[in-house]
Amino acid sequence: MMGYEREITRISKLRGGLAFSTPHKDQIPYDDRVLRVLAVTPLGRPLHKFKSILELLECLRDAIKVHRSLYMQSGILHGDISVNNIIMTEPAKADGYKGMLIDLDLAHDITKDPSGRRHRTGTIEFMAVEVLLGQQHTYRHDLESFLYIFIWLCFVYGAQGKGREPTDAIPGWSKGSLNLIAQLKLGHMGSAFNLFMKEFPAECGERVAQFIATIRDILFTVPNGVEVEPWKYAPEDPDVLYEPILRAFEAIIREMVENKGAQN
Repeated sequence: MMGYEREITRISKLRGGLAFSTPHKDQIPYDDRVLRVLAVTPLGRPLHKFKSILELLECLRDAIKVHRSLYMQSGILHGDISVNNIIMTEPAKADGYKGMLIDLDLAHDITKDPSGRRHRTGTIEFMAVEVLLGQQHTYRHDLESFLYIFIWLCFVYGAQGKGREPTDAIPGWSKGSLNLIAQLKLGHMGSAFNLFMKEFPAECGERVAQFIATIRDILFTVPNGVEVEPWKYAPEDPDVLYEPILRAFEAIIREMVENKGAQN
């Protein structure tokens, strides 16, 4: 819920007082970005302060539900899915949600411009392969970013939200050219996946590693007869991807809750 909003300035206003050596060409558009001060509710905790894998999974599941609702019901593509743009929330104060998306300042209204975003947006570690390569941003790319976030947090913080410093947690995901990072991610999610997962923290458990493999298969496998590279496959019906991903989340969350109850 929006509590306070104030527009400070925008690109068009800043450009208005500038003298350009050459006239602006209308066929080369620019994004009229707006600087705003926002105060929103509900209040949440930073994602990296999760206390258990279960809490992290519940948060990401609900954030994906929010993402689906924004995209399918309101025509809004977030376009900047990262660790800092997801918060953990109290269900009683957030309409039952344990995770929420924030920072929609780079979101894209596909109802006004279906062609998609013109520029790369996001945090490099979590950028989808095609976004790194400068392709049009789609809902599938945001779902790919959710996967990278979960993997990254497991590598950095382990099963209980404690662990290594978040610097170069996965070598190669944040250093080098964008093309090089894209190729490395393609390898990690493709032919080198099993080798990549050998470095996965054992403390997170085999079931969590299996879950990652399931989400990876959903995002990087295309149906028979579909002639497109897996990392480019964005079905016209978004639920072709949303639904199996959310089912995978529900399955592992249910198992963890049951195991937790049995231990108590």
